[in-house]
Amino acid sequence: MNTVEVYVLCKSRSFILAHKFLNQFAPSRECSHEDFPFPEYTDTPSQVYKCVEDVLRELESNQTESYSLYWDVIAHDYLNSVMLFFTDDGGMIAGIAVSEGYETKVINDLTKTVSGEYGYVSYENVPPSSSEEFIRICNSSNHLRVVAGKVLE
Repeated sequence: MNTVEVYVLCKSRSFILAHKFLNQFAPSRECSHEDFPFPEYTDTPSQVYKCVEDVLRELESNQTESYSLYWDVIAHDYLNSVMLFFTDDGGMIAGIAVSEGYETKVINDLTKTVSGEYGYVSYENVPPSSSEEFIRICNSSNHLRVVAGKVLE
């Protein structure tokens, strides 16, 4: 079965909301990273975290740093992986790779969980690094999406 990604811009960029998302959709999960250099894409990171909770706290306080985190979902029928993307303008995007056919259910559930106003379904494309560009994609998409809190097909 094919996989699609569902992305929703979260109400806030917070440690608590990140854990709410992770615990709701991936209570059994395995992080795809062994360590977490900070900043993410640099040859000389100022810090290398060993624990995902530490990097989540850093990203909550450092609102202009972009970062991507991935987890494999263990033993679920239609959820394959979950993702968090931190934008360079203080946003946080929650993502779920889901078996095709479940995207409407997942976008509804995810929007409620993260109190999202904007979201969309994608096919193997990571979301943009800014909230503004994310919202622009939602407004211009002709696929399943969330605009101003309403799911549109």
